[in-house]
Amino acid sequence: MGSDVLCLDRLVVGFFADLPRFPRYFGNAWDYWIRLSNEREGVPLKVDFDPMAITDALPHIILTEVIGGPVRDFRFKVYGDSIDSRMRRAYSGKTLSAVHPNKGNSSIWAAYEEAVDAACPVLIGVPYVGAIPGIRYTMELYLPLSSEGVPVSHVAVIVDFDNRQPVAAGKTRWSR
Repeated sequence: MGSDVLCLDRLVVGFFADLPRFPRYFGNAWDYWIRLSNEREGVPLKVDFDPMAITDALPHIILTEVIGGPVRDFRFKVYGDSIDSRMRRAYSGKTLSAVHPNKGNSSIWAAYEEAVDAACPVLIGVPYVGAIPGIRYTMELYLPLSSEGVPVSHVAVIVDFDNRQPVAAGKTRWSR
């Protein structure tokens, strides 16, 4: 796991409620994922993940498909309005390798890879590079989703655009 990627394997409802730095929709998305995870006793199925259950997070979601093969990649399927309005170009339908080819030096790539390989939620802070002034960082919560026979087939990413310093990640690993 990269030093700037934090695998959140302490799977408890309310985890973000005690961290006022995060917006309410982060906690709502987390709690929803945890409830689905507990019902399934593992990574929630994508078919069970209903974004309408977390309507406050809808503008802040990126749904990404995991593309298997000799070299793993990720295809952006859906972007929320908050994300779309802050991007320099449309990414829907594009792969992560086409948009962000520097795989070896990317906390975004590392977060996707960890979410898939460890089948656990991942939290990262990333310096913002975009068109909107005043935004310094994004906090990103990667929530893995499975399909029948595929341990992680999709990743739902919840994004918060912020001008504060990101939460330091990678220094702590929690246990269940």
